Amino acid sequence: MAAIDREHADWLQPLVESTLCGFDVDYNRPEFLTIHAQSITEMMDLAEAILAKAAHDPPPPLRWGSPSDEEQTADDHIEVDGQQSLFDH
Repeated sequence: MAAIDREHADWLQPLVESTLCGFDVDYNRPEFLTIHAQSITEMMDLAEAILAKAAHDPPPPLRWGSPSDEEQTADDHIEVDGQQSLFDH
């Protein structure tokens, strides 16, 4: 599982796609995304792609803390397989 915000998901998205992995919503914890792959090979390809990209295009800095509900915008919600997921800033 990955507890990531929208900015980090956007940074990861092309890598997830290019390695034939995908995002999913954890039905027990819909505020979290999971990254799935058909096999460990694809997951290892994703790990390698993340390290390669981070070497020349580091991910956005981490932000700690939870914003209030009023600060959440419509862009902070995505839908995966009919489930809504919320990205915290």
